Amino acid sequence: MLRLFLRTLFFSLSWLLAFGSPQLVRAQEFSPRLAVPPDSLRAADEAESLPADSLGRRFDEARVRMNLQRFTRRGTIAGRALQAFFRLTRTREEDHGLDAVLLNRQFDQHNFKIVRRITVTPFDAFGYSLNDSLRQPRTFLEKAGNTVHIRTAPARIRQLLLFRVGEPLLPQALAESERLLRQTDEIFDARVLVNAATATRDSVDVLVYTTDVFSLTGGFDVRSATEAIVTAGDRNFLGLGHQFDNRYQYGRDLSQSWGYEGTYQVPFRNFVYARGHYFNEFESHSGGVTVQRDFYSPSARWAGALSLDVFNLRIVLPRDAPPAEGQQPNLQTRSFTSQSLWVGRALRLRSYDLGYENPGRIIVAASMLHENHTTNPSNTPDDRTRTLYLGTVGFSVRRYYKDKYLFGFGRTEDVPAGTLLSFTAGVETNPVGARRYFDARVATAGYSVRQGYLYGSVDFGSFQRIADGGWEQGLLSGQL
Repeated sequence: MLRLFLRTLFFSLSWLLAFGSPQLVRAQEFSPRLAVPPDSLRAADEAESLPADSLGRRFDEARVRMNLQRFTRRGTIAGRALQAFFRLTRTREEDHGLDAVLLNRQFDQHNFKIVRRITVTPFDAFGYSLNDSLRQPRTFLEKAGNTVHIRTAPARIRQLLLFRVGEPLLPQALAESERLLRQTDEIFDARVLVNAATATRDSVDVLVYTTDVFSLTGGFDVRSATEAIVTAGDRNFLGLGHQFDNRYQYGRDLSQSWGYEGTYQVPFRNFVYARGHYFNEFESHSGGVTVQRDFYSPSARWAGALSLDVFNLRIVLPRDAPPAEGQQPNLQTRSFTSQSLWVGRALRLRSYDLGYENPGRIIVAASMLHENHTTNPSNTPDDRTRTLYLGTVGFSVRRYYKDKYLFGFGRTEDVPAGTLLSFTAGVETNPVGARRYFDARVATAGYSVRQGYLYGSVDFGSFQRIADGGWEQGLLSGQL
């Protein structure tokens, strides 16, 4: 009987494992929700939890990296070639929580998804911390400072983001946007995150948190009973990112007893800035406007600037000899205008880093500087009308490390590291004689967990007279 029972039990288990239970076997059900694509704007709240598609598996970087590492260890020609062209091991900095180009890899699974909405939450300057959500202003000084402080407008924060609603979320866009927010003068710290609770297969919500810098500045420097210097400025005027600085001095014992200097800067979309400045002091005055767009990020392709300036300067002649005792100085007016224009283009290099963008760039730029001197009281070559044309070719690699207490006090810093090689050549036309110009620059910066940050650069430039080939006005400079 025991042997018969064991045979029956073994036969029953074998039949269940081979064919399954009749109650668990059913035909595939048709759901109308599977025939119509879900609405990406409502999928997070209304869509049902659908079974994963076994044929549509997501890209697993760790699995692919491990398989490629195994392939390179075989010692074959193909394996050695793969090891030479691809970086398949994580760097030491990544093991310590540092990433050379701020690739926030916890959000890599959301690359190329559509940005459904962007929620911006700015905080005041005092009492808040992005590392501690429970921290609130408590002291009287913190609350009083926040009362007079105007919080950064969400529209200004959106200007600095590298993604827009309705567009795909490109790789590095979150980390680069976070860095661009932190490098402004009006924002102390920033975090750009994906809302994992509402993320779907094709779209995401992005959360942006920022803390402000207290933007108001001012000073009163008393020199004597009748002389003082007054300064006033705002690095984030009305929360719009506008900046202005004013400096006024009065009571000096000179023919012009007062002096004023002021600047005003306005940010626009696409990282374009316009700046105006005015100077009136020592019987000299100047003013001008500048519109510029820098290579703000490795993803930026175009940059340039246009400047227009007017100068009316009072100079003492002769320049190399002061007036004799009791003799009035010979004051003359030097008037000229200056116009400068430069345009640069960054060319991307091919990447072999498993889908991550190569940080190296080849930069080509051209510039023009024209000075029109209406008066030349000193009658020197430097004070004559001239035009300088320059062309530059360079190679740049930029990476960024996140650190604290390196240049600032407790502020999250994005420390640049990399290499810059550039060569500039051009020609200058002037009434005295045409000249060539040459300049070469080498700069490098490195960062490590143990040694810290180290920067060094060498720059040499000089003019060469075309008539006789002589060199003049050469300058060699270096930094460490």
